[in-house]
Amino acid sequence: MKRTLFSSLVLAQVTAGILAAPIASALTVPSVVPPRATGTFGEVVVQQYQAPARDLPTTIRFIINFILGLAGILALAVLVYGGFVYITSAGNEDRVESAKGIITNAVIGLIVIGIAAAVVNFFIGAVLTPPGAVVPPPT
Repeated sequence: MKRTLFSSLVLAQVTAGILAAPIASALTVPSVVPPRATGTFGEVVVQQYQAPARDLPTTIRFIINFILGLAGILALAVLVYGGFVYITSAGNEDRVESAKGIITNAVIGLIVIGIAAAVVNFFIGAVLTPPGAVVPPPT
């Protein structure tokens, strides 16, 4: 029993370490531009980091795409949950029907989210942007 508990704890630690590395690297903030030595006798000029200037349509597009991304992640989680319910139904007809409904609704949700993202990006690009302005692609 102790050996099983120990190996479970070790497996959990290793898994957490493997999963934490990509998450931590994705969350790191880019560093400020390092100082450069210019002039004579090592005079140092530090370049300040300036955030990219964003206009209102780009900011709105960023916020909406972020929210739609979170909704997409939630829809994928619901899809996985529906698959889990389907797999663990053990032939129970009520659970199978429930799982099929969950999966169907999750797929419909993913389609709606995709269409919403396309419409929002088109609308912001075509309507809210003044003529002649260049709108960067959504990030």
